[in-house]
Amino acid sequence: MRGIDRSVDATKETTANYYKVDGQSLGERKLWLQDDYVKFIRFGQWRIDRTGQGILAFISNNGYLDNPTFRGMRQSLMQTFSRIYILDLHGNARKRERTPDGGPDENVFDIQQGVTIALFVKTPGPSDSAKVFTRTFLGSAD
Repeated sequence: MRGIDRSVDATKETTANYYKVDGQSLGERKLWLQDDYVKFIRFGQWRIDRTGQGILAFISNNGYLDNPTFRGMRQSLMQTFSRIYILDLHGNARKRERTPDGGPDENVFDIQQGVTIALFVKTPGPSDSAKVFTRTFLGSAD
């Protein structure tokens, strides 16, 4: 994991630094950028970036979708991939989200943290910024 740690480390220069937006340091000290799922996404991103094409499919914590701490990560992913498909399953018990009809939003895995399924696709050749496709699911885990 040492290489993966370096790929998200704020003190190292990498091709995709999760601690910067538009080349400027975020000044983040949050440990969330050191969560294992972030490291594994970064490792997959790095491997696909090296080969020039590929698909990274990941089921993970959904905190990186809207938490301000992850804005560098989101920008980096959009600069690397051609298309990003996000299925946000919500289910974060701490946020106490509700469905549009007022019912409870349950987690499909019966855990506290919300869940997302993400597909990151890189096609050969340069791309300006990823096209992002999102879908949100709220409600019963059944």
